[in-house]
Amino acid sequence: MDNLRILFSGYGHWKITTTHYGKEIYCITTNSRAVDDAKDGKKSAINSLRREVIEINKKYHSSN
Repeated sequence: MDNLRILFSGYGHWKITTTHYGKEIYCITTNSRAVDDAKDGKKSAINSLRREVIEINKKYHSSN
C-alpha cells in the first residue's frame, strides 16, 4: 500500500498512518470494510483511508 500503514489497535479499531507533506500523521478508524479492501490493494479504499487521516488531522490542528 503506497504511503499507508494499517495496524490493529484493538477490537474493531485500526491505527492508520500516512505521510502528508513530509509529516507522518495518523488516526484510529473503525472502518473495517475500507481496511479489508485496502489490504486487498483496492485503490479507492486506500485513498478513502488516507483522506480520513488527513481530514481528521486538519480538524484537530485547526481547532488548537
